[in-house]
Amino acid sequence: MRPSLTLRLGQHLALTPQLQQALRLLAMPALELELELRNALDQNPMLELVDADQTGEPDHDAPTDAPAADADPHDDAAVDADWDAADAVTVGSSAASGERDDYEGSAAAPLDLRSHLIDQLDECRFSADDLELALALLDSLDENGWLAAPVAELAVELAVEPGELEAVRHRLQHLDPLGACSTGLADCLLVQLARFEPATPGLAIARRLVGEHLAALAQPRLPTLARALGVAEDELALGLHLIRNLHPRPAALLATGEAEFVVPDAVVRRREGRWVVELNLANLPQLRVDERYAAALSRGSDAPLRAQLTEARWLVRSLTMRNQTLLGVARALVERQVAFLERGPEAMRPLLARELALQLELHESTISRVTAGKWLLTPRGSFPFRHFFSTQLEREDGGDVSSTAVRAMIERLVGDEDQRRPLSDNDLTKALAERGIRVARRTVTKYREALAIPASYERRAIQ
Repeated sequence: MRPSLTLRLGQHLALTPQLQQALRLLAMPALELELELRNALDQNPMLELVDADQTGEPDHDAPTDAPAADADPHDDAAVDADWDAADAVTVGSSAASGERDDYEGSAAAPLDLRSHLIDQLDECRFSADDLELALALLDSLDENGWLAAPVAELAVELAVEPGELEAVRHRLQHLDPLGACSTGLADCLLVQLARFEPATPGLAIARRLVGEHLAALAQPRLPTLARALGVAEDELALGLHLIRNLHPRPAALLATGEAEFVVPDAVVRRREGRWVVELNLANLPQLRVDERYAAALSRGSDAPLRAQLTEARWLVRSLTMRNQTLLGVARALVERQVAFLERGPEAMRPLLARELALQLELHESTISRVTAGKWLLTPRGSFPFRHFFSTQLEREDGGDVSSTAVRAMIERLVGDEDQRRPLSDNDLTKALAERGIRVARRTVTKYREALAIPASYERRAIQ
């Protein structure tokens, strides 16, 4: 084959440093953003700290249906807007400092698995498209380190082929800790068993136990399991020993064991019969471009200072875009989940990231960045933004109900059960059917396990 030169015409999106900064700030939760802004204030003389009394009073009467951000950070035209209008923009607090005691020090369960896995993505050498899928999968992890939704469902949400998403997921499963991004307990254990040499004693039995008798491992009866597998009890003991040395919940390996405190990124309150959403920027330094330096540079030609002035203007503009987008998403979530705020988890409505993206005219990846690691303080407690997303289940009357609401119903049914005769998963399935909600028994089992509710025979034994 002879070497040759060819000319091809194509289009691609170039991520400029400024656009990369805007995307990075968009994904930052409050605590990370505070550190970033303080570092920028120390390093860039073109930025100045604004006194609290110069920022003006916040608009507490803004309704939840206020318009969202006018510009998508993924739109180059929006990022390249006229900077003269952004110079005087002040990044201040949207929550009154006198009300900070309401939400400072909100406790959250420690979970740093996502950032730990992100640090390892370079090892995978993903393409740009696969990297986006990998980040979407990491944003979908639950408190165990497993995927919170089936791969097929996530593939539909991300508009990709399930096989393509599955290939990325398999590569993520082999990062540290092994088994993260699994679809459930069995998948997590099987991935860890795959690391053993094929000749490891008890390995074949361990795989059969996980694949065929996972439920029986909670209280294993050696004679019964040995007969079911057709092996001797001492051989069975080898397989059980391997399983006991696995880690069923990858996220627990990175937990510190102590509660971490989170600062909510937004706050929702009830005022005069309306739900009002505000950004919580009370802890953030309030920055703007120093006009004295900017005016002085207009008469000089100091190149390094001009570069710092440009960086300061980009930072202020990027922060403005971040705050607009974050506030728009928070208001849209509250608007869709008013029933949850007023009546509790059983009133949670089904909502997918794609629906919110269409409503706000944003890209799904933007919604993913905005909601990852962000918290909303409500009268019912502090919740991650992603708590307000849930899949849809159909009712017999033609309506729909969210998976979060179904889990809340299961929790209430178990809480109200007769302690002498705890409800089995079949009983829970029938009880939901009586309420017009038809779900498979295996779905009920999955939801019960996600709620850390023991099986019926275990609840009876505990009592």
